[in-house]
Amino acid sequence: MYSEEILKIRKYVYDKMFDFHEKGILYHNFDHVLDVLGRVDYLADSEGVGAENKELLQISALFHDIEYLQDPANHEYKSSITAEKFLLNINFPEDKIDIIKSIIRATKMDQKPTNILEQIISDADLDNMGREDFVQKCDIIKKEVENINNIKIEEKKRYQQTLSLMDNIVFYTSTQKKERDDVLEKNKKILEEKIKSL
Repeated sequence: MYSEEILKIRKYVYDKMFDFHEKGILYHNFDHVLDVLGRVDYLADSEGVGAENKELLQISALFHDIEYLQDPANHEYKSSITAEKFLLNINFPEDKIDIIKSIIRATKMDQKPTNILEQIISDADLDNMGREDFVQKCDIIKKEVENINNIKIEEKKRYQQTLSLMDNIVFYTSTQKKERDDVLEKNKKILEEKIKSL
């Protein structure tokens, strides 16, 4: 069960993101937020993170893509500012807000997590790279990028870009490594085969 505070934040985030799908945001929408939230909960428990830190992770997971529609390239920073404004409004402790902002910003692709909380959210946000439904998620992300940029992406180029991205993906927590590293490698091989076939 989630605290009253988390449920209030979840409703706020839903209200801001409920129409993302209709606007062409097929992956970075509220469903993805819930996916990340679920994985954050699981990893926090598996990695032995205490209740207070788990709540910070939950809040970060809920807010991490809230500004994706406004600015896909810089949404992590803007999402952290939106989180800060909301949390200040409900008198959330400022020292904890600073931690939440750092956790959210750790979801940016080129960031290197500096602590266990940032590692957990990074692993949760990129979880699809090490899952069996990876190819389906890739197809959804492709459509989203095409929608946002009003372009058509060539299949071979898309697979090459995704593979290049995956070559830089590192899972950090022991749980994520144990559960996802093998499938991550398998998914890379799937992409290599798709590239060869085109």
